[in-house]
Amino acid sequence: MDDDPNVAQVHLQRGQIYQSCASLSGPPRYVRILERHPRTDRYRIADAATGRRPRDVDGRRLHPYEDGRGGTVRRTGYVLVDPHEFVTELTHRALFSSRHPFVITGSAFSRDVRRGGFLRVQAAADTEATLNAVRAVVSALETASFDVELSPGIEDELRVRFEGKLLCPAMHASGRGRWYCDRARGHEDDHQDDRLLEDWPNTGPALLPWWLPAPAALAAAT
Repeated sequence: MDDDPNVAQVHLQRGQIYQSCASLSGPPRYVRILERHPRTDRYRIADAATGRRPRDVDGRRLHPYEDGRGGTVRRTGYVLVDPHEFVTELTHRALFSSRHPFVITGSAFSRDVRRGGFLRVQAAADTEATLNAVRAVVSALETASFDVELSPGIEDELRVRFEGKLLCPAMHASGRGRWYCDRARGHEDDHQDDRLLEDWPNTGPALLPWWLPAPAALAAAT
């Protein structure tokens, strides 16, 4: 889910997720754009969930929509997907493998993978079960090249985005929507969402969420 669902994805950008057209009617197979080769229309892609099998493809095989000529569904190449779909798929797989599928109770994700989004954590009665489920989700997402971390100001959510290590992880839930800080990591002035032109007070480092019993558990979970 984007902060503005009417904003379309810009096609052929580094970090974007595409699904194999051959898997549209079966289990999905996803790839991620790694880079564009200079002065060519060829792109380096790899399996999105693992980063493995890097290979080159012609840009004409990377499509913005699944419908081809005449409205028929494409059977070859790759089609651009909403990254929320991919993040949800990875999260569900990880939760069911951890045997605690209800620890993540909500999520939202921008169509811009660098802006990213969040996962909302609902602790199980067993704190260790919650931590094991969070570890599984974080491992799956980080293997897929997402950065996952706690967010200052929102204690029951995890910030998720592509290539986010240099930027502030702060988020703010307001009556006007979700704001994401675009300032450099470690800044001391107010947080600011450059896309929505909103700012909010900087309350300092992230506090331990209520479902983490101790600092050691924080390190283990992330």
